[in-house]
Amino acid sequence: MLRGFGFEVGESGLRQAELSRTAAERARDREASEMLRDVLVAYWELWYADEALRIDRYAASLADRRLEDMKRKIELGAGAPVDALSFETRAAELEQSVLSAFSNWRQQSLQMGLKLGRNVGSSAELHAAADGVPSVPDRSRAEVLKAAVEESQTVAQQQVQLELARERAAVAGESERPRLDLEAYLQTQGLGNEEVPPALEQFGTFGAVSAHVGLVFQLPLSGARHSAQRRASEASAEAAKERLHGALLQAETEAAAELIKLEQAKQRVGLASSMAEVAERNAAAQQKRYAQGDAILLEVHEAEDELTRARLSVQRARVDAVLASIRIDHLTGQLLRRYGDAIPAKPIRSARWIHQPALSHAGRF
Repeated sequence: MLRGFGFEVGESGLRQAELSRTAAERARDREASEMLRDVLVAYWELWYADEALRIDRYAASLADRRLEDMKRKIELGAGAPVDALSFETRAAELEQSVLSAFSNWRQQSLQMGLKLGRNVGSSAELHAAADGVPSVPDRSRAEVLKAAVEESQTVAQQQVQLELARERAAVAGESERPRLDLEAYLQTQGLGNEEVPPALEQFGTFGAVSAHVGLVFQLPLSGARHSAQRRASEASAEAAKERLHGALLQAETEAAAELIKLEQAKQRVGLASSMAEVAERNAAAQQKRYAQGDAILLEVHEAEDELTRARLSVQRARVDAVLASIRIDHLTGQLLRRYGDAIPAKPIRSARWIHQPALSHAGRF
């Protein structure tokens, strides 16, 4: 009649269980979205490592061809043996760049295999099969920030945690309240001297029947424990409210930061593409001047190095734009909505090539 009275207290355990289940589901969604983000990021990092290795190998093969041309000229008497030293040095330097790029590709391959749940043996030589980096559409700042607050799995999880803390606060200290219970019972008893007729006589005359109706009142000596439990639960609810506020700020801040990265990356793509065009014309011009005797070999090598760096910068900027877009999709809940149905119930371990969707087209491992 006092302690635990009413549906609010009696059904609190059920409501808390439902909220705990919802919180677990939100945590599952957040983990799934983070997994998708990490896999896609690892995929495009692997793609860039593949592309960097291809560019460095092309530069090294070009240097090797020029070294072979110089050796043939020396054999024909059109050059001195000392002329080959610069080409040999150049070839050795570019071979070191290839080894470095190859090592980076192997590391990215292992990381990709780790994200896919593969062992080291089956993930040592993974390649990203996308033909190129997809174009990234422009994002509305207002829409992204709004979605980051409303659709974030982290924010949703903290909202459920706040509801759960408030539900616990509503019934906190209930076990320490004064107790007033109405109790009643009816019982029968008797021996009948181990004979049936006397026993039946006792039941028939209600001599073996007794009843009890009473009140039980229990009053704690002090309300200190009740007050302490209430204050602790209220503090937990307030802390959950602050965590939700922090999650909202963090989601909005992270989304704004990724928007800045996306904008900068797209600007870098344009600048790097222009630089690559200029570097390509400059390399061709320096090579022509060297063939005519108007330029030294060092100028040719510097122009080719600039071209290689410009090409790498273009691809790095494109990948950075894709990565920023992927992280924005994670923060706004789009990744799980887009790829959630494609998450396998069990890990795939036997397939050598796995179809992996990119942002605008499918890629394969």
